[in-house]
This record gives sequence, structure tokens and C-alpha cells, in this order.
Amino acid sequence: MRNVLQNLMNIRLKITIYGVNIMPTTREEHIKYTRNELNNHQYYIDVINVLINEGVRTYVDIGANTGEFYKVMNEKLPTITESYLIEPELENFNFMCDNVKNDNVTFINCGIGYSLNNPVLVNNNNVGGYKVIESSGGINDGLIIKTLEELKLPLVDLVKMDIEGAEFNVIENSTWLSKIKWLEIEFHQTPQQSVNGFIPKYITKYLPNYTIIVHDRDSLNLYGRCLLKLKDI
Repeated sequence: MRNVLQNLMNIRLKITIYGVNIMPTTREEHIKYTRNELNNHQYYIDVINVLINEGVRTYVDIGANTGEFYKVMNEKLPTITESYLIEPELENFNFMCDNVKNDNVTFINCGIGYSLNNPVLVNNNNVGGYKVIESSGGINDGLIIKTLEELKLPLVDLVKMDIEGAEFNVIENSTWLSKIKWLEIEFHQTPQQSVNGFIPKYITKYLPNYTIIVHDRDSLNLYGRCLLKLKDI
């Protein structure tokens, strides 16, 4: 039964008010999918409406994939002047560099992880969607793993994190992440592992200095996402 449930989760079939939405299988489909999500999904409409008046200038994308998410955000938030796109998988990274044409972008080819023994990349049954885990198998040829602190990034206005379930390791250990102004994150804990059936407990535990501004869960409860704002302290 557990294997059946895991397979259902891996399919990542999303049923929304727009109908049945199957995850893309090519990078070209991923670009169209990303643009559709950011332009039409109510969660992203709400996120943009919140951020549009916040003067976001610096942006970091952890798990940038094709770079299309950044491109749409850059179009919708014209105040962005400096961006850092982080992507661990080499084919994704090369595709992203060709897809994104902007002199104000720094491309970083590495995975983000903390104290991982034998870190590897595994695909999350999602085109270009890789996560870094500890494992005896997987893709590790030339894989570079760094912490956010090692990258020596500035304290930025907005971080987007979509790392296919590896977010717990980063949130639990990063000190840099607890100081940025806005964090938009996809998370992968079930309602049973969450606060009030929605927000993962590790977010409220390790990021107590944040306030939840916008949140959303897919209709099958396989994953969710939220926009967090650093509290005024």
C-alpha cells in the first residue's frame, strides 16, 4: 500500500480549477507550464500582488531549473536589478544559461546542502526537477554541493526555493536564510506533518521570524507553497 501511495505522489497529477494539469515532460513544456502557473494560478497572482509594491531589487532562485520562473518574475517585478540563479543539474544549468539573457544575472551550478554524506542528485519524476539527498545511488558525477553561507550571497529581498523535497535540510541548517526579507517556497510535507493541516512544522520551528502572507496546497495534498515575510523586529 505504501508503494502505491508513493507512486501516486510521484505522478504529481494536479487537479485544479483549470482542470487536470499533468506535470511537463520536456523543458519546452516546462517553460509553458511555468508561465501558465505564474500568470493564471491564484496563488501566484496573490504573491505578485503582494510583492509588486515592495521594491524587490535582489532575487535568488534556489532550484532555478530552466530559468523561466525567474524570467516571469523579472517581467512582473520590474524593480529587480540583481539576481542569482542556482541549479545543480548540469543539463538544466546549460539550458538555463541559454534561456536567460540578462547581464544582471549570476548563474551558479551547484546543489544546496548541509552535512550530507555521499550527496547525490535524484529526479523527482518531474522534468528538470532534481533534489539533493544522502544516498548510495543516484547521479553524482561532478555534483558540487555548497551551503548558502559558502556562496557568500548578499542578504537579498526575495528568495524562491523549489528543491523537490530537500528544503528541510536547508531550512533546518541555514543561518543566511533566516535573514532575507521574503521567502517563496514549495514544500513537500503531508497535512499530517503540518501545522493546522497546512504549513510544515519545520517552517514554523526553524523560521520563527517569518510571517505567512500567502499560502496554497494542491488539491491532492502532495505539496504546497507559501510566501513568507521577515517579521519587523
